[in-house]
This record gives sequence, structure tokens and C-alpha cells, in this order.
Amino acid sequence: MQLAPEITELFPDLQIRAAEPLNLHTTFRLGGPCPLFIDQPAAARLPALIQALNKNSLSFLVIGQGSNLV
Repeated sequence: MQLAPEITELFPDLQIRAAEPLNLHTTFRLGGPCPLFIDQPAAARLPALIQALNKNSLSFLVIGQGSNLV
């Protein structure tokens, strides 16, 4: 995904991975690749991160700790 470098520039402290397998992050170990996975952003950073995603018309889903995903 092309936005990863732009997000990385705006938020250099975040762990951002493209095509991250979601099975590594769910309780039942199910899930395919996530186009852009942003791991553990601080709550204070979420508004700016959401603005950047919305500005680029990217949908997002906050998954928490993955225990309610199948």
C-alpha cells in the first residue's frame, strides 16, 4: 500500500506493516492479510492518525486485542 511511507513520515514512532497477516493478532489465529496494519498507536495519537486516513479516503477498523474476531 502506497500510504505506508506517508503515514510513517507523519508518525515515525508507530509500527506500520503492509500486508500483515491478521492471524498473528487474533485469538483463534484466523485472518488474512491486512493492507496496512498499524500496531498499538497511543490513544493521544489516534485523532491525528484517523484524520490522515480519512484525508486519503482509507477505511479503517480498530480491532483491539483481536479476541472478538473470526
